[in-house]
Amino acid sequence: MINEKALEIYQDYKGCWIVASHSRARGYPQFARNGKRKLIHRYMYEKYYGNIPVGILVCHKCDTKACVNPNHLFLGTHRDNAIDALKKGRLAIGENHPDAKLSEQQVREIRIAEGTNKDIGIKYKVSETIVSFIRNKKRWKHLA
Repeated sequence: MINEKALEIYQDYKGCWIVASHSRARGYPQFARNGKRKLIHRYMYEKYYGNIPVGILVCHKCDTKACVNPNHLFLGTHRDNAIDALKKGRLAIGENHPDAKLSEQQVREIRIAEGTNKDIGIKYKVSETIVSFIRNKKRWKHLA
């Protein structure tokens, strides 16, 4: 059990309960007990709502990693969390992704281009595998 009185928590303007004084794992407050680390938002979810099934995430409605308000937490899969992020505009996709090598216009051109995947890949400086994925709509799925 965590010593909740030792937590330094303040409420922000969105109603988030922000943990201010604990170590963080990728922005999520955590504590250690018996040599094991536990994320505080997962602890708070379990305290208020019960066990978390194996492989399930505790997601934030408020999108604030340091928030531990149980009313802002919900269970979901990695897919649920990604869909939530996409709907809220928090997921970088397409040419907005930092690793994108192509523009949306180039992807549209690749989809209608004549020639082999290898030749098209050389023209656009990407692998023939990427060209295949684009043409088969396994990549850049958000484009029509």
